[in-house]
Amino acid sequence: MIRPDALLPAPLRRAHAAFVTLAEALQPLAQLAARLFVAQVFFLAGLTKLRDWETTLLLFTEEYRVPLLSPAVAAVLGTAGEVLLPVLLVLGLGGRVAALGLSVVNGVAVLSVPEMPEPAFMLHVFWGSLLAGLVLWGPGRWSVDGSGPASAVFRTEFRTANRCDPDQERLPAPGPRRCPRGRWLPGRRGVSTSRRRSREPGRVRASGAAPARCRPPAAGVRAAGSRA
Repeated sequence: MIRPDALLPAPLRRAHAAFVTLAEALQPLAQLAARLFVAQVFFLAGLTKLRDWETTLLLFTEEYRVPLLSPAVAAVLGTAGEVLLPVLLVLGLGGRVAALGLSVVNGVAVLSVPEMPEPAFMLHVFWGSLLAGLVLWGPGRWSVDGSGPASAVFRTEFRTANRCDPDQERLPAPGPRRCPRGRWLPGRRGVSTSRRRSREPGRVRASGAAPARCRPPAAGVRAAGSRA
């Protein structure tokens, strides 16, 4: 199948590749900006509710019609979500969950005000689109989720998945790159460490002063640790 950019002239292909590289490099910055912008909107709204709690309860009783919840419970849950979830979103700690929770708060806010003015409604749509992007693509590398130990381990395992490691004598990964299954010792032609290990468990010694070389194992010689 022919790639669409293969039909472009060489200068346009290079310009397109440079643009894609620049866009990918700017992704963490864009995700951080979206997190900061949405978080400050909801966090300031939550602080406003906390400053005058009696007015907040009155609004949830008289004006906001939250479905399935009593006014007091809706006020507590809504305010807690607007105060706590933005902090997690800024840190990028459980960023997808925080963005999903704020999406629920945003949707409930729209449903609880049936006669919302169109400019306010468009603002909620804009916030919801930013939150949807954070839910789908995550908070980015500039976050706790993107730079934590779990993420680092995942990136390391992904990069070294197909790397040959003859010292550990692992089975080869599927694909064109294959790792040697046994280390051949000098002075013992035709006998690999894998075969000697099967004869003398726990005793693998290299004789001679010359360094050992990795060569493909002979037919029928099974790698150490492999199963029948």
